[in-house]
This record gives sequence, C-alpha cells and structure tokens, in this order.
Amino acid sequence: MIAPMHWFFPKMALATMIWNPALTFMNPVAPLFTLSNEKINIQPPTRRLSTFANISRKKTTTFKYSSKNNDDLSAAAKERRDEERRRKDRINDVVVGRTSAIPDAKNYEINPSATEKDFFALASDVEREVNLQTDKGLRCLKLLQLEQAREAFDRVYELKPRAYLWQMGVVLFYLNDVYAAAECFAKNAEIYENKFFESASEERIWRDACELKLLSKLSKRDIRKRSEAEGLYSKSLSPEIPPLAEAEVGKEMRKVVRIARDLFDASVSGDNYRVILSRAKLRAICSGPSGKMNRMDPKKWKLNSWYYLGLHYDALGEVEESKKCMKNALKFSGGGNSDDITDCLPLIHMARRDWFDDDEMEDYEDSEEQVSVMVDSIKDSLDKMTIDALKEALKKKGLHSTGSKPILQQRLFKDFLENVVSVDEI
Repeated sequence: MIAPMHWFFPKMALATMIWNPALTFMNPVAPLFTLSNEKINIQPPTRRLSTFANISRKKTTTFKYSSKNNDDLSAAAKERRDEERRRKDRINDVVVGRTSAIPDAKNYEINPSATEKDFFALASDVEREVNLQTDKGLRCLKLLQLEQAREAFDRVYELKPRAYLWQMGVVLFYLNDVYAAAECFAKNAEIYENKFFESASEERIWRDACELKLLSKLSKRDIRKRSEAEGLYSKSLSPEIPPLAEAEVGKEMRKVVRIARDLFDASVSGDNYRVILSRAKLRAICSGPSGKMNRMDPKKWKLNSWYYLGLHYDALGEVEESKKCMKNALKFSGGGNSDDITDCLPLIHMARRDWFDDDEMEDYEDSEEQVSVMVDSIKDSLDKMTIDALKEALKKKGLHSTGSKPILQQRLFKDFLENVVSVDEI
C-alpha cells in the first residue's frame, strides 16, 4: 500500500516544484510531480520516458561539426564527414542506370524492353529478320522441333553468313548430320576466338565429339588401314580448329568445362592416360563432397559433368554408359524448363536417342568421398582397356610395358595412385 502524499507534507508547507529537464536527463527515473496547496499532480511514467527520449534524440540530431571540434574528431569520423560532403557535391553528376559517365554522351536507361525496342527501331530489315529467326530457332530447339530449328538457323546464315550461332551445330549433331555439325562448330570457334581472344571451349568440345562419333562408325578394318597408311590419329575425319596457345588466350577458368575439354581432346589424340584421369575427375565432381546437401547444384557442376560424360560415352558408341550419365544429368536439369539452352541438352539427348523407357533410373551414391570415386572410376576404365592400349599408355609414361594384362593394369593403376589421385587434382 502506498501512503498518500499529504501524510508526509503539511499543506501549509507545500511549495510548487517545477520539473527540470536537465535533472531528468541525468536521472531519468527520478519521480516527477507538481505540488501545490490544492493538489498533487504526478506525471505519468510513459510521458516521462518519451520526454527523455525526445531530449536525447534532439541532442544527437542537432549536433553539428564546427571548427572548434574538428581537432577532436577521429580519423574515421573525419572521413565520414568528408565523404558526406563529396556525395552532396556530385549528387547531380551521374545517376546509375540513367546517365552516362562520359560527358556529352547520350543517356540510355537500363531497361531491356526499351533497349530492344530502340534496337528494332534503328535496325535494318536484315538485322530484324536475323534476330527473329534466331529466336525462333532457339524456341524450336528447346521444344525438340529440330527440323524447324534447322530451317530457322539456315535462314539466319543466308542473311548473315558470318553469324555466331553454335546452336546450329547442336541441331545438326542430333539430326545425325555429324560432319556438317563439326563444320559448324569449327566455324563458330574461329569467329568467337578471333573476336574475343578467348578459347571457344564448348565449340572445341563439340567438334571433338563429332570427330569421335565419325571414328566410332568406322569398322575395325577401316581403322587398321587408316592407322597403317597415315599413323594413328594423324588426320582428322572432320574440319579441325587451329590450336591456340594458352599464353595467348589464358587458361579456361570454368573447372568442369576445362576438364571436359581435356577429356575430349585426349580421346581424339589417343592419350588414354589423360582420358582415364579426366573421366575420373568429372565422376568425382558428380559425387560431390560427403556430408553436404549434394542434391543442390547452384553452379551446375554436376549437371555439366554428367552431361559431358554422357556425351563422351555416346560419341564412343558406349550406349549403356551414356544412358546412365544422361539420366543423372536430367535430374539436375530441371526437366529442361530453363531459358539456358545448356540446361535443355540432357532432355534433347534423351529424346533424340529414344532413351525414355520404363527402366528405373540408376541412382548414384553422392555421399561417397571424391577420392574413392576417382579410384573406382580409374579401376573401371583400366578394366575396359585392351592390352595394346595399356602398353601404349605405359610407354607414354616411361614405364615398362611388358607382362600380362593384369600386371599392366596394376602397374598403371599404381602410377595413378602415386601421382595424380587427390582432391586437389579435381
């Protein structure tokens, strides 16, 4: 029970007490009330706290820098003050997305729809037709309408013979016009590299896939005659792309694409050692590190790894292995529901090869350690190699190439373990 105030203060002795804001600022919980001969008025707590907050906020916001306290500022405070001044000085100079940083240049707002509209307004009839036919061809390709896509892309090349359109090669490849596809990829690789001074890795991969596809269709007799007459892999069956020095264009920074290119290049050149190693690296990427959400694929490493593995097996004529890889690639592709054409490739491949069946998709154990996956892949590749291929791989590594097939396999496997099998190699 709280005693009434008049128990403690005689009425004749009461005087008026006025609230002092400064006192409240120093002691915000002090009781605030007004006393008079007639009555006692106590200020509600909520009002007291809000009054105190207003005083504190007012003191903070009204503080200004002056010449008197400049010397007392820290270096960070001085820098914030100077930056604020600079922002005010240049506030009307450049507006990101609306004005150009180049003096007297025409300003274009960052608006794709408006930009496309301006392009069509200024473009010639030929440019507009090329753009429309390109879009039509890409739509048809995603819808698996390859003949219509080919017609649209042919129209593009009629209007613009030097158009950069590598997707035309994909259409030709899946229409089984492999040589024409190789020509298209070689042409687009040359255009890209001459224009951007970067390696056209995808075009080179696809061109090598066409070369391997043509080689896989040769009979053993034709391959033997060709080897005896010209030397093994001395002449291509499809148009070649001039080699580029890495010093001129730089190293391919996309890991999966770099390994896939090495896989196809090694296959064309007959380097079985590099083929085994590159295949093992891609297979390890498909598995991913253990203990993580490996079904997630934000960088599309697993999608591309499975697809390039499947494309490589397909080019070699190994149908069952290719089908397994493509089915796994399809899991990461989202069923082809993407604006990116590369996401649609597994679906296109499966549809054109008629691999959609009632067989259950073989799942893979993506919680395996990457090194273990590499080892298993190497073992599997060595088991499939002929004794002549094993001897050739050992000779290239400077190792003895005599003995039975199991001895040769063990010798080559030991070299892999000692020199290249590690996660750092991936």
